[in-house]
Amino acid sequence: MADVALRKYLMKDIKLVMNQNPKDSQVHSSKDADNSPDNQDSDNSGKFLEESEFNKVFDKLNQQKQKNPLLFKYELCKFSKEIEMPVEDLSNLFLAYCYNKDLKEFRKSEKFKNSNFLQKKVLEFNLKGKYYLIEFWDFLQPPINLKSVERYIVFLAVMVGIIVPIWELNEERDKYKQQLDLQKQQLIMQMIKESWDTINKYEEKEGNYGRKEAIENLNKLNASLNRVNLTHADLAGIDLTNYPAKLAYAKFNNAELADANFSEANLNKSEFKGAKLSNAKFHSNPKLSCKKNDDNNNSEGCTLMIKANFENAELPKAQLMEANLTETNFTNANLTNTDFTNAILTNTNFTKADLGSANLTGAKLKNAKFGDENCTETQKNDDWKKNKDQTLNCANLNQTNLTNAEYLTPEQVKKAYNWKSAIYSKDFLKQLCKEEPKPSDCSKDSNSDS
Repeated sequence: MADVALRKYLMKDIKLVMNQNPKDSQVHSSKDADNSPDNQDSDNSGKFLEESEFNKVFDKLNQQKQKNPLLFKYELCKFSKEIEMPVEDLSNLFLAYCYNKDLKEFRKSEKFKNSNFLQKKVLEFNLKGKYYLIEFWDFLQPPINLKSVERYIVFLAVMVGIIVPIWELNEERDKYKQQLDLQKQQLIMQMIKESWDTINKYEEKEGNYGRKEAIENLNKLNASLNRVNLTHADLAGIDLTNYPAKLAYAKFNNAELADANFSEANLNKSEFKGAKLSNAKFHSNPKLSCKKNDDNNNSEGCTLMIKANFENAELPKAQLMEANLTETNFTNANLTNTDFTNAILTNTNFTKADLGSANLTGAKLKNAKFGDENCTETQKNDDWKKNKDQTLNCANLNQTNLTNAEYLTPEQVKKAYNWKSAIYSKDFLKQLCKEEPKPSDCSKDSNSDS
C-alpha cells in the first residue's frame, strides 16, 4: 500500500498542466530540453494539482476500472507518464485512495457503529485484507517484475504460516474429539457391564447389595432393563425417571419399593407379587395426552402396566394417575387411598382388593372386576372387620371415589363389598337407585357430584 508521506507529497508537490493545447505541449518540450536553473524555474508556471483535483482524477479512474479494467490500465499508464511517476507507485497510491474512501463509507454503516472497539479493529483489518488480496490478484496478471515477486513471496509465506497451523490445529482437535468419544463409549460399556454383574450376582437375595444404584445407573444410560429379576431386593426410594424405564417382564416379587418412582415406565407383563409399594409413583405425564385409547401401548409419557401382576401387593397411597393398567391383576392387593385418576382399567381384576378411600375419578373401568360370583349379599354387612374371613372374595369399595368413572355398571359395583358407601356421580347413582328400591345412601349428598 502507498506510504502516507508519499501521498502527502503527491498532494502538495505534483505538477500537472491541465487541458494543454499542442502549442503549449511544444513549448513545454523545449523547456524540458533546457536543463538550466532558469529554465526549470520558468517551467513552474504550470498549474499545481490540488488535493480536490487529484481526487477527481482518481474518482474518474475508479469509475473507469469498474466499467472497463483494460481501459483503466491504459488511463493509469497515461496519467503516470503525465506526472512522471512510476506506474507501480501510482497504482499503490490509487489503491490507498480507494481503501480510504471505502473505509470512510464503511465507518458510516450501522454494523460498524454498533460494534465495540475490538470488533471495529477486526472489521477494518478485514477490509484492508480485501485490498491486499486485490493487489495480489493484480500481481498475477502480466507483466511481472522481480521486485513484485519478492514482495508477494513474503506475503504468501505469511499467509501459509497463518493458514497451515490453523489447519493442523483443526485436525488435532478432530482427533482429540474422536478419542474422547471413544473413551466415553468405553466407559459407558464398562458401567453397563459392572451394573449387570452386580444385579446378576445377587439375584433373588434379600437386601440391596448395590442393586439400587446399578439399576439407576442403567436407567441414566437409557439401557434396557427388560426381564431383570429383582425379587426380594430392597429398592426403597429408587428413581427411574431420567429416561422412561424399559422394564417389560421385569420381576419385583416381594421387593421393598416404598417411595419408588416408575413414572412413564414400560412395565408391561411385569410382576410385583407381594411387593411393598407404599407411596410409589407410577403415574403418566398428563400433558402428553396418554389416554388416546384403551389399547395404546406406545404413547410417549405414559406409564404402561398392561397385564402386570400386583397380586397380594401393598400399594397404599400409590399414584397411578393416567396409567394404562389394562388386564392388570390386583387380586387381594391393598389399594387404600391409591390414586387411579383417569387411569385405563379395562378388564382389570380387583377381586379381593381393598379399595378403601381409593380415587378412581374419571377412570376407564370397562369390564373391570370388583368381586367374583361367589360374593353374596350375606357377606356384604356393615361389620367388615368382624367378618373379614367371610368377605375375602369381595373387593372393598368403602369410600372409594368412582365419580365420572367410565364403562362402570351397577352389576359390577354390586359384586363388591361396601359398594353402597362408595362415592358416585349423580347419573350413576340414579341407575343404582332404579334397581335398588330402598338402597341406603341413595339420597345422601356425599354420593353426588362434588
